Amino acid sequence: ESLDWLLPEAMKHLGPVQSFEFIRQEPKKPKLTDGHLSLDMPILFRFKEAEVILWLVEFQEDKQKFSIHRLLRYATDIMESHPKARVVPTVLFTRRGKWKKDVTRKLESRLGDRVFLLFEYQLVRLFDYEARDHYTVSNPVVKILLPKMNHRPEERGRVIREAWVGLYQLTSLAMFDKYVDFIDTYAAISEDEKEALLQEITEQEDTVMLAQHIKEKGIQEGVIMG
Repeated sequence: ESLDWLLPEAMKHLGPVQSFEFIRQEPKKPKLTDGHLSLDMPILFRFKEAEVILWLVEFQEDKQKFSIHRLLRYATDIMESHPKARVVPTVLFTRRGKWKKDVTRKLESRLGDRVFLLFEYQLVRLFDYEARDHYTVSNPVVKILLPKMNHRPEERGRVIREAWVGLYQLTSLAMFDKYVDFIDTYAAISEDEKEALLQEITEQEDTVMLAQHIKEKGIQEGVIMG
């Protein structure tokens, strides 16, 4: 689903995905004393004729902490360890709000007609997407990220409901239980607000089972914590 949403041209040119795997989260360090370099979601997709890594590096809340030079080092490490793969560095910026200053999008080193270095990455600013335009998109990754997309304050309740309902309808119960907490975290929802929204969907015939499942999940988690 991530590939279908963020890099649909991969399947257009390479055909359907044959398999995929999550590769190691931490890239190798040149020295043991070097700081840890943590990746968020490096995914290796395999097609019949090629391999593609859709590399989601650090869901960046604070763009001031983003470094294209660090991203380049990540990319070359992955290219060295997976020489047959096509590395696609992809960075998701998740903090809602307008930017006064852009991040560096390209590194380039030229001399005359010769190009010695050219590095670019796929930049995704979730707040450039309108949440209401994605209510009917049948993709669970999109549903999970709905609260991070742009929406008016008065739309907040519906955005959360659409995220819950969409994820519930598009995945198994096990997958729903695993990822619904991401929606709550991204939305920074309070317990009172959550209870009010659950009451709303309880009153709807087509979502009453969802409301009951979320409540039961919360009770079970409370028992485990107790």
